[in-house]
Amino acid sequence: MLITTFGPPSAFTQWSMYLMRIMTDVTLRDVDYFAAPTIEELRNAWASRTRQHVFYFSDCPEWAVVDVFQRAGAPALVVCEDAADITGFIVRERSMTWPWAVRLTDQCLTAIADLFDDKRTLVIHRSQRLSFETFFRAIADHFSIPLTNSDLVEILSRIDADHSLDPSMSMETPLLSKWPHARREGYGLADLATSRRPIIEAIHAPLREIVRGRTVARHLWPRELFIPGGRPEEVLDKPIDLVGPARCIVYGPYLHLPRGTWRAQMNFTVDGNVSGNQIEIDVFQNEQTDRNTFPLPTAGRFAALATFTVHDPRDAIQIRLMLKEGAIEGVLDIDDVVVERAGETGFTAVS
Repeated sequence: MLITTFGPPSAFTQWSMYLMRIMTDVTLRDVDYFAAPTIEELRNAWASRTRQHVFYFSDCPEWAVVDVFQRAGAPALVVCEDAADITGFIVRERSMTWPWAVRLTDQCLTAIADLFDDKRTLVIHRSQRLSFETFFRAIADHFSIPLTNSDLVEILSRIDADHSLDPSMSMETPLLSKWPHARREGYGLADLATSRRPIIEAIHAPLREIVRGRTVARHLWPRELFIPGGRPEEVLDKPIDLVGPARCIVYGPYLHLPRGTWRAQMNFTVDGNVSGNQIEIDVFQNEQTDRNTFPLPTAGRFAALATFTVHDPRDAIQIRLMLKEGAIEGVLDIDDVVVERAGETGFTAVS
């Protein structure tokens, strides 16, 4: 039997996988457990398995792994909670800054986007507030795992040796008591400055649609997710002073998109560029996908459209803006970037 499971790095995912491991130990016993985010690791793990049953888990698989399981027609389980609770948990558990926690949430949910609208996928969301019995029986039915009442009693006794758990009890209360970095549902970002929450919400909003199994055609990338050149610990929350040598002036946002062709529109405001200059823009996703150079106006609005194809959602997208010549004056202000599904790839300048 193959039990295929996925879920972002969150308290609910860790709790669910802990429960499922106990469940399979009790009901199936002879189980190999492995996590393999890449197709090469999956092949190696599969070749080295020694037991009758296989329990597979990944929190951020490359697309080839998802494709293998989907083409095989294998049933899958995805456990999930709200994107804000995932991001908050990552901040606390990994001591990660909020921009990188947001990026990791985005990466992990986008990597499994194809699974959410697959009819062979059982999605269990923390908001369902399932009881232990409902949780275990739903999984048993989905994977055709035999589960008796005595099995259920044994599972609960292994979870808590004090026998304080009842099959009808919600999974939520023990989760909060056993996972130190867990928070009540909806309170994942309670410790974060309120000024940052609209920025994070712009990334989380389309992720919530993906989790519902819906296709998202438009994403907004806040400029604060871009990084000023030479200042990797900062966010881009003010205009860029062009004075200085030729250099990379901004890069990022290291966000992710589902497979397909996308068009990103970047809007700029330029002021005081009296001497003139040129800006080079390129798009990276593991490798450079396109590049072009445009003249900067002396002052006013300027926009560029970059169209590119995403082959593996797990790979971060980076847009780099490089000043081609040294500057003695001028400022450049960047708006949020709008990304929409598109057709042909390439760059277009829009005045």
